Amino acid sequence: MRIYLLLFALLGLSFFSCSEDDERIDTPMFARNFEKNYFFVADSLSANKNEDGTYTIRGQADQGVIEMTISSPTLNRYNFGKDSENVAVFRSASGSIFTTDHPQGVGFVEITRWDTGGRTLSGVFDFTAIVGSTGENFNKFNYGEFTNARYQQEEPIDDEDPDGTGD
Repeated sequence: MRIYLLLFALLGLSFFSCSEDDERIDTPMFARNFEKNYFFVADSLSANKNEDGTYTIRGQADQGVIEMTISSPTLNRYNFGKDSENVAVFRSASGSIFTTDHPQGVGFVEITRWDTGGRTLSGVFDFTAIVGSTGENFNKFNYGEFTNARYQQEEPIDDEDPDGTGD
C-alpha cells in the first residue's frame, strides 16, 4: 500500500511540474523577481528596429513594461550597465522608471534565436534596474526569457514614389 501511495505522489508531482513548464512555454515573456516576490508574465511582446539601428524588445504585463534595447539582434550576449549602449528599463504600473543605466545597474540579455524569415527574436535575460540616485530602490529580474518577439521587416523605399501614393 505504501508503494502505491508513493507512486501516486510522484505521479502527482510530475503532473504539477509539467503544467508550470507549459505556462512558461506559452508565455511570450516571463521573469521572476525574487526580492519583491512576484512573477512578471507579459501579455504582449514585440521588437522594433529603431532609427539608430538598435533593437528594442518590449514586454507588457499588469505590473508594467520591460524594455531592453540592444545594439544588434545577432546571436550574442549584450551586457547592461552604466554608460553601456545596451540598456534595460522597467516601467512599473505606478509610473516608476527603473533603469540599468545607473552605476549599480547590471545585467544582460542573450539573443538565442534570430529568425530572419519569420522576423522573430528569442532569448534570455537577467538584470537589476535602479530608480533614483541612491540605488536603494531597485527591481531585479531573474531567469527571464522571451520567445518569438516579432519585429517589422523594413520596407524598401521606392525612389520614384517615396510617399507610397502610387503617383
